[in-house]
Amino acid sequence: MSLDPTRFPFALRLIRFSRLSGIPKRGCEGIVIVLFLLVATPAWAEEITAINRVETYRARWWGTEGSEFGRPIYSVTRLDNGPFRLHFAMVPGRPLADYTLPYWRIRSGFSLVDDPAELAHQCEAIHTVGDATETLTFVPHSGFDLGQIGNADILAIKNRTSASQEGRERGVANPLLMEHFFVVPKGERYIQVLARFTNSGTQELQRVEPRILYEQRFNWSDFGMASNADFERIEAPFEGTGTSFFAYSEGMNRGYEIVAGRNTLLDCRLSQDWNHWTVELTPEPADLKPGESTILRYQIRFLREIPTEPEPVDLSATSKVLETEFRHIVPAEFKRAPVDPDRRVSLPDLLAEIDRPKVRGLNLRAKPDQALKDLETLNHWDCNLVITSIDDPDRTAERIEKGHQLGMEMFLAGEGNFKEGLPSFDSYYAEPRPETQQAESHGQDEDHYYWESIPPTRDFMADFGKPMALATQEERVLYWASCFRDKWLTVLKTVRESAPKGGVWFYTPSPGVAHVDALDFHKPFFEKIAEIGEPLTVFPFYYGIEYNQAEYMVRRWKDAGASRVVFLPMRGFLTHPSQFLRVITASRRGGADGACGFNFAVGEAEPKDAWQWQSVLLAAEANFPTPDMKAYCLLEDPAELLEAIAERGMMLEEGSREAISEAERIVQSLGRGEPDSGPRHKKPLHVRIEETVSLPEALPNPDHPAWKGKGFLQFTGDEIVLSGPEKESLNQTLTLLERFALLARVEANANNH
Repeated sequence: MSLDPTRFPFALRLIRFSRLSGIPKRGCEGIVIVLFLLVATPAWAEEITAINRVETYRARWWGTEGSEFGRPIYSVTRLDNGPFRLHFAMVPGRPLADYTLPYWRIRSGFSLVDDPAELAHQCEAIHTVGDATETLTFVPHSGFDLGQIGNADILAIKNRTSASQEGRERGVANPLLMEHFFVVPKGERYIQVLARFTNSGTQELQRVEPRILYEQRFNWSDFGMASNADFERIEAPFEGTGTSFFAYSEGMNRGYEIVAGRNTLLDCRLSQDWNHWTVELTPEPADLKPGESTILRYQIRFLREIPTEPEPVDLSATSKVLETEFRHIVPAEFKRAPVDPDRRVSLPDLLAEIDRPKVRGLNLRAKPDQALKDLETLNHWDCNLVITSIDDPDRTAERIEKGHQLGMEMFLAGEGNFKEGLPSFDSYYAEPRPETQQAESHGQDEDHYYWESIPPTRDFMADFGKPMALATQEERVLYWASCFRDKWLTVLKTVRESAPKGGVWFYTPSPGVAHVDALDFHKPFFEKIAEIGEPLTVFPFYYGIEYNQAEYMVRRWKDAGASRVVFLPMRGFLTHPSQFLRVITASRRGGADGACGFNFAVGEAEPKDAWQWQSVLLAAEANFPTPDMKAYCLLEDPAELLEAIAERGMMLEEGSREAISEAERIVQSLGRGEPDSGPRHKKPLHVRIEETVSLPEALPNPDHPAWKGKGFLQFTGDEIVLSGPEKESLNQTLTLLERFALLARVEANANNH
């Protein structure tokens, strides 16, 4: 079992380490397991006492407390009655909308899931304001309400209004309270829904018309409509009104039947465009004085075969819903992304593969005159890959050539947005470029999940031998994945006309935050894209402090067969250097081929912001060693050293002052020269310098030539050890320690604020 610092945060402090290494000996593994069981139990979803299985949790997105940029925290509730489940993923401030495959754009979603089918519950209301109409959206209120009636749970959600405290705090102008009650009997294949719309304002609302909407597309084969009689089969194009409707997918062997209750109108539309079907449920428009309401009632049945007649419906029980006592529940626990500790890639694993290429990179944001200076700076920080963009083609060529002279890979971002189509490199390759000015790889930002914004470029019938209406859900995913793959194969073919050895790359936020989406089809989607093979580099990005998420994202791409996966953190979303170190270390444990910071200025950065790009590159130095490096960190969790220096400072051991002339200056100026008095101060870390030809015990392959003449930094207990065969190697190791100490000062200041 490999070391897992993220799951054993307390136990690690009690492990006895080998003398020269921050990597524990094998003999400690049993101790770790025992201590984990005692003190390191992780927080997962909260199970709610109910008739059905109900779990609720939060999931971290991007940013952290105090960061310059951030994203809201997801709140997720799942109610599973056996045959189906309700999935409510709420993003604060985002309206309830169609959040189903391909799960973009980001919004709140409430889905009725009969795996692999899903159907989004959407709602809005319009009302008259003078001669115009105004649309009121359903922006969910925090949490949900849960009650019981007979053998059923009632899950209730409501929106923020101008009358609620939460709405007033956020400046909500919507006076219409929308309450939706979902009655879910245990073990049955139907739900009953009551939706109440109440004027919570102080002025009359005229001609209020709520709308509840359900829609789907692509792989739906059979449709029917009824008006108090048997179903009549219908085909696109179609528009009609009735009391019942069904949509069925032969490929998924799933379907939905919707039956309207009293005073509820059901409108249906079918389109031949992607087999798109839509159902709207509305009451008669009504004027609502303050405190008055209008109500919708209906039933949804989850189908496993095509029905011939609507299911008889008794909605009288829904009248008792409004008399039910409810508990208000707000998700509190954080659910972390799933990872397998036994599959984690440790630092010794990478040291054993020292010859395998690894990325320590930066997407550089700089004006042309500054960029050449920045490349020199990045080279000093062991950066070996830079992503640049096209401005003046000749200045771009100058940057690429300079990077190559410094031993860096140079990746080029194309012109154009992913929403507009393929990236263009025409302006750069308008004239022939020598190999020294050709980029190693060419790409753009794919800022979406799955296939959003990917044009349909293939013939489904030709690929699968049947119309898309008969597709399984996985075939639907594979169709769009093939279109995505073809996009980048087209880019590859185009750029190789100008750069014969060139590859392709893209940034991606996929897979999204774990446990948020109702369905997970990343495996077949990623596997199809990975067919591009060795020319492709994938940059999954995550900008938060749920470190398992970084590991999870990388692992999903690597398991799918992507040949090169480089983790991409960004500036502005984190507040401590240790957070960059931890998230990049987590990506290494997931199998990353390196790390590359996104959108960083170097020479043009404000001095107060330089720590961010420095944190990225120090984390990359510590986690992704290659033979060309002059010194190595032998630390499984480099953030621990940084945090220890920030908390305790450093002092040079007696006998080490003569080893390197610079050592005392660095230790005294960045750490503590002498221990502070007083019980509140912890003993500083001791820095010991060893000029020795002996290699650390932690090296898995001591005969490898990569270690010859190199220095090593280790941290165990209270001691930092710098070792190397001569003063030059020790100086290189001291440079590493200096970088840790510089960032530890930033860490300490951040802790104090």
